Amino acid sequence: MKHSPKTILIFGASGFLGSSLRFHMSTYPDLNVLGASRAQSREIRVVDYSPERLAKLLDTVQPDVVVNCVGTVGHDLVESNPSVAKESNVLLPEQLGKLTLERGLGLIHFSSDSVYGGNTDQAPFSEKSPAVPFSLYGHQKLESELRVMRANPSATVLRINFYGWSLSGTKGMLDHFVSHAVAGTKPVGYANYFASSLYVGELSRVVVEAIRKGVAGLFNVGSRDSISKLRFGQEVFARMGLDPKLVIEGNPSSWASKGVMSRDLSMSSDLIESTLGITLNSQLEGLSTAFDDLGPYLNFWKMTSTDNRQRFIESSLR
Repeated sequence: MKHSPKTILIFGASGFLGSSLRFHMSTYPDLNVLGASRAQSREIRVVDYSPERLAKLLDTVQPDVVVNCVGTVGHDLVESNPSVAKESNVLLPEQLGKLTLERGLGLIHFSSDSVYGGNTDQAPFSEKSPAVPFSLYGHQKLESELRVMRANPSATVLRINFYGWSLSGTKGMLDHFVSHAVAGTKPVGYANYFASSLYVGELSRVVVEAIRKGVAGLFNVGSRDSISKLRFGQEVFARMGLDPKLVIEGNPSSWASKGVMSRDLSMSSDLIESTLGITLNSQLEGLSTAFDDLGPYLNFWKMTSTDNRQRFIESSLR
């Protein structure tokens, strides 16, 4: 007996994470992936995220699962406007938890590795490690976890650190280094800042498997390994045919809270791997896949003729 595809509704589908998941999850034939966004795009137009409009949208679309990619991301951005950030980082996820529970829908909500303190002697962090955020952003993400799981105990909450391509070409760690390469400038990479950043294509695989298996609860989702921001940048430059030494070594003391000279946000993903029966890729394996995916990603969003990232990469590797 053939089953109808599950309908997945991604909120924030024009943002960095949402657009990437929209691209990757659309390749699965058993999923009907739709997007909702406040931006002018090809997605379902959302005027605002008021409870009334959210309820109406869910009742109209009738998705099986809601994936929440709405959020104010960035430590400085949250610090500069905490009340606005709280609306998207805490209150909206809680509202989606209530609405999905009332309708019997699945809910995927994304948290962050910033809920951990980053103490180098405590990494890698597991789900049982103490959550001691080092920034207001981390505190808001931790609060969002608690509110979502209280509002909908069947929700799936994923603590993540990811990289991938963005529509603007200016979001995230990968585009940061690629944009410098394209501009011919030297970026800074932190030798003493470590994370288990996972390629968003791998993250989408986790989301899909969690949906298929009806997994609920709180999980870390990161790469199989942990490398520094400096090494990541050097690997990006090397893959673009450039000298890795063009990436300047720096330290995060200029922006990290309380003048911290080093931070390790490495996470253990053992629980999600055992729950789903999968093995996640390393950061460098994911990076190779990311470069292979750039062309299809740009084509999906009809940006092939207007984006210079792919042209630069192709010309630099000839």
